[in-house]
Amino acid sequence: MKAKSLETVLANESGMYSEMVTRFQKMRDSNRLPKSRGKNAELLSTEEIVWGILAVVSDRPGFAAVTAIGLYGMLPVGLPEDAFAQAPALGKALAALLEDEELCKSLIEVRLGDSDPRAGNSTTAAIIYRRGDEVVMSQYIGNTAVSLFNKGKEKDFDRRTMGEFSIARETVLAPRLFSRIAREMSDAKKCQKMMENIPQLD
Repeated sequence: MKAKSLETVLANESGMYSEMVTRFQKMRDSNRLPKSRGKNAELLSTEEIVWGILAVVSDRPGFAAVTAIGLYGMLPVGLPEDAFAQAPALGKALAALLEDEELCKSLIEVRLGDSDPRAGNSTTAAIIYRRGDEVVMSQYIGNTAVSLFNKGKEKDFDRRTMGEFSIARETVLAPRLFSRIAREMSDAKKCQKMMENIPQLD
């Protein structure tokens, strides 16, 4: 999947048609997305696709990269072994969703908060999913809350207590988004392989 295709998918799914170009440019400026475009554009890695998805979260397009960088490295409350996909950070958990069809089927929703400097950038995130018959929530916070990265802490942590405001903005990502992007990633890889197998004429 190339950056332009991802940009189009995200614009269509979010309704941010006029903003997505700016959001992706901010990601390129921060070296989270490749700068090559058009005929020179290459397929994005799974990590780069996650960066593109995170570009939609910030309330203002100009802060797309700042918010995405903050979210990508957020750590699961408790231990990674008890978190979604046993991933060590939020960005890795989202990448697992794109690479594992069964994980994607278990997803209920991803909730991503926009960082707010007035609240000490105390943004949080959560992945809500099914584990067997149980509905489970993995919660993610910044790496400074060291007391929360211990076994069992995820059981009594309430991310709604973070920050000083009683009103907060969140972006909710539905399973359909990840399923659609995963399909397009697969189709793009198949197309690339077919092109590589076509004999080159001298």
